[in-house]
Amino acid sequence: MLPVATIMMMYWWCNYAWLNTLLEQHSSSRSTNNWMLLLGILACIGLIIYVTVLGESGQTWARQRRIGTALFFSFTYMAQLLFLAQLYRLKSLLRQVPRILLHVSLGVCVTLLLLGVLTLILDAWNKDAYDAVEDAFEWVLSALLQGNFLLGYLIWHRSGWFVSVQLTSNTNDKR
Repeated sequence: MLPVATIMMMYWWCNYAWLNTLLEQHSSSRSTNNWMLLLGILACIGLIIYVTVLGESGQTWARQRRIGTALFFSFTYMAQLLFLAQLYRLKSLLRQVPRILLHVSLGVCVTLLLLGVLTLILDAWNKDAYDAVEDAFEWVLSALLQGNFLLGYLIWHRSGWFVSVQLTSNTNDKR
């Protein structure tokens, strides 16, 4: 999971860099983009906090896992909302991106919010019933949250934007 947290940090940085280039063409404020990057990185730090104490026992470690989980899920969700808000604001520059991708991502975000509120209501109303289905809710919420990363990739792909890594050799090295 630690490499995944690093890859997710790179994902948020790539979104930030891409949107900055679009924002320059659109003459828009970059504050939303800055917040998206900050929240995305803090979410990844939450994942790191969670993973580093996995398998440890005791209340201190359980608290650290809860903090890491809360940071990861809440800040990832907020960063995804900010990413989506910017895409909607810049849609005139993203003509080649099918609007259905933006609408599906928005639908995922709305579904996440509604399920999150539903879990809070169910937990407050009938804790025993909630405890019986808590894991199922968490898996569904996690799958939806991760699905938005896939939608982000599809939006990159359809916009013509991509990330590449290029390895070069130093021809001056005479070893």
